Amino acid sequence: MLLSENQKKAVKSIYNAGPAALPAEVLRQIKAAIPDAEERFESVLEIGHRTPAFEDILRPLEQNIRELYALPEDFSITFLQGGSHTIFGMVPIGTRHLKDPQFVISGRWGVRAAADAERVRPIERVADTSEKRFPEYPDLGAGQFRKDAAYTYFVTNETVQGLQIHEPTWKSWGQTNLVADMSSDLLSYPVDFSPFQMAFACAQKNLGIAGVTVAITRDSFVENMEDKGLPEMFSLKKLAAAKSCYNTAPVFAVFVSRLVSDWVRSEFGSLAAVKKESEAKAKAIYDVVDSFPETFQACVKNKAQRSNINAVFRMRDQQTEKEFIELCRKQGMIGLRGHRSMGGVRVSMYNATRLAQVKVLASFMRDYAEKQS
Repeated sequence: MLLSENQKKAVKSIYNAGPAALPAEVLRQIKAAIPDAEERFESVLEIGHRTPAFEDILRPLEQNIRELYALPEDFSITFLQGGSHTIFGMVPIGTRHLKDPQFVISGRWGVRAAADAERVRPIERVADTSEKRFPEYPDLGAGQFRKDAAYTYFVTNETVQGLQIHEPTWKSWGQTNLVADMSSDLLSYPVDFSPFQMAFACAQKNLGIAGVTVAITRDSFVENMEDKGLPEMFSLKKLAAAKSCYNTAPVFAVFVSRLVSDWVRSEFGSLAAVKKESEAKAKAIYDVVDSFPETFQACVKNKAQRSNINAVFRMRDQQTEKEFIELCRKQGMIGLRGHRSMGGVRVSMYNATRLAQVKVLASFMRDYAEKQS
């Protein structure tokens, strides 16, 4: 549904969980790159994926991600289609000749990934808190993991529950075969990739729009995959070897990701700076939630495991939540409805949503809670 002019003017902050807000500067660049009906030039919507013009978009995008993460030389970056859901099956089927992978399941997306993996091979669940509706991240030690597993899979940030695992935790597992779904916290903090074999993310939260997925892979991990008998589009080995151009690439989505990655570098300079702002945004919301427990109840009680990206909380009842979300909408703050499986209120604070915007929401929440007291 297209928005009316009044509706467009009324929106001040977008808190959608994904597809998410884009930076204003990126929106301006997108607009300039697309001709209107009276213009005629070869736009980014029309260029071929094997042209120098596309290479000039794709390779700097790779370099931006590589430099922001300071990736080791033996890691490659591949841009895929099919979303993170495709990778849920692509990795287990490519490693089915190796020992069973081990999964740490802490939320909805871990459940979905494990279910897809089990369709093509056996897996081992090191921990699964799904029956507890994921109140906190499992407390695990290195002794609970096998060293010979094909890989150890986990989700860094569960958007539905607002649960995030931080680097000291996954390093404490003592594993060097990590595979992580970073779909919702990509480019939001520095990562030491030394214990990783792979990390991946769909772009529509922190790296652009829907239609492209980034896979950051250790070369030896991909080279050791078995693709005999697989359709070629299900072979990560073949797609990586083709350097993101095995088939027609999602040119426009890649273009937007390039713009977003440029913006991250120019606006923040480093992922350490992004992390600092992410923590400040989350603190602004959680401080209000914790100050008014009769009005707001955080879904994640363990403060060390609360997501810096998706703050999720409940209110007295569903009707109260609905009314609060509508009040926010009238103030120009949209996209706050919780996931359909969880309910509640979800404040998604990806990189394009800035601290100043989040402070406005936090102030509104505080005023609302004080009126309820």
